[in-house]
Amino acid sequence: MTRALLVVLLFMAGAPAMAGTGVGQSTWNRGQAIKRAIKNKPAGAVITKRHCNVINAQRNTYWTCFVNWD
Repeated sequence: MTRALLVVLLFMAGAPAMAGTGVGQSTWNRGQAIKRAIKNKPAGAVITKRHCNVINAQRNTYWTCFVNWD
């Protein structure tokens, strides 16, 4: 069992960095939703795509933004 765990850990250490995605929501504005979406972006990662949706429900506006990075 410990050998299998060691092999998995060694494999993960040599694996290339994976692309990531962040999601952020705000009731204030689109910019705040984007800031929340990139909050967990690793240093040095480059943002490749941004997409925001606006939802108007019962006199409230909600922004949901998705950010992809490599």
